Amino acid sequence: MKIIYKISFFFLFLLVSVVFSQDGTVKLYYDDGKIKAELNYVNDVLNGFSTWYYHNGNKQKEVYYSDGKIDGRVRYFYENGLIKAEFEVKDGIRDGLTKLYYPNGGLKEVKIFDKGKLIKTVKVGYDSSFVAPLERYAGAIKQLEKRKRQNDFLCEVDQCPEPIGGLEAIQRKIIYPPKAKMYGLEGKVILKATVDAKGNVKKVQVIQGLGLGCTEAAIKAVKNTKFLPAEDKGKTVEAWVSLTIQFKLSNKKEKIAARPPEKIETPEAVDLAEITPRQQTQHAETKHISQKAIRLSSDSLKKNLVSASRKETVQQTPHAIQKNKIAILSCNADICPQPIGGIEAIKKNLVVPHKVKQLKLEGDVVVLTTIDEFGNVRDTHVIQKLGHGCDEAAEVAILDTRFKPGKKNGRRTRCNVKILIPFSYRE
Repeated sequence: MKIIYKISFFFLFLLVSVVFSQDGTVKLYYDDGKIKAELNYVNDVLNGFSTWYYHNGNKQKEVYYSDGKIDGRVRYFYENGLIKAEFEVKDGIRDGLTKLYYPNGGLKEVKIFDKGKLIKTVKVGYDSSFVAPLERYAGAIKQLEKRKRQNDFLCEVDQCPEPIGGLEAIQRKIIYPPKAKMYGLEGKVILKATVDAKGNVKKVQVIQGLGLGCTEAAIKAVKNTKFLPAEDKGKTVEAWVSLTIQFKLSNKKEKIAARPPEKIETPEAVDLAEITPRQQTQHAETKHISQKAIRLSSDSLKKNLVSASRKETVQQTPHAIQKNKIAILSCNADICPQPIGGIEAIKKNLVVPHKVKQLKLEGDVVVLTTIDEFGNVRDTHVIQKLGHGCDEAAEVAILDTRFKPGKKNGRRTRCNVKILIPFSYRE
């Protein structure tokens, strides 16, 4: 009998070895044949994203591995597909921002880590009126498939304006800003371009910017691109279209390849910008950034773009937004929310990453913030990034601040506010 057990154990061990000792994707299944997990191996070791699923097909968790260790993004999901928790792990140590969410998709808790050390924790009360935007359903397979089937362009007509040669034609025109390359800044810029009936770009508005000159580079590339005009009900028409421009360094050695100069000019905050052709020809340091605001909705990118033409309250005069000063840029209310205790209240909550001084970094982060009618911060989303821990630090500082609520028609109201957080190694 013992011999039979030994033989059975041997064959079981052999079977497990055959299944797992391989390269590529290994799939595990529930008893009824539905997918349970997809594990990616390279040289018999977990590498890349591995995903576990609920029985209903939605994602349960998603983990990035490098040589068998967790090293990258980790996300957990509720059974309905909403994100439950998300954080980053670097070399097996939690680093950066950790976000926890309520079952309705609302933000629950935010923690910031610096190489495994917990720096700060901010808790957010439950918001029963919160409606989760589509992007929070990152674990819902059906919603993801729907998003993949969508065009690269969003507009309000039958056929969107399209750059001749596709988005690749715009990407080829991108000149990576030297400062962004120096600091290894990567990300995306989302633009709303108005294209006339002849395929010429008339104006460009910024929905989501990226610092250190990337936004300006994206605008210039779009302005220099010829489009196929839009069509609506069989006629050629003028229309706007959303475009997502990627900034990604092809050579990792380009990142932080040189020591930054002693003095770095702070890039302008361009998330609210409309740049005219005349301004494009001027030197980058003398560009005038207009204060026309673009209303953003948290429901979806398309709603963002639909509402972009509506005016916001611009809280600061041009001369009031000073270099290295935190500022309330705009909001979609008559009177914008204000931090209790003034702007200094946000500054007191700001933990500046050590890399800012290490890299002699200067630049701005712009955070779209949802503040309810009681002055509580309910959600944050970085719309102009700087990287190196600055984006996370800005979000946490705002989340840890109480505000006087905004007002519309004389009554307290929930609203979206754009807040600029500057970073400088000089302070």
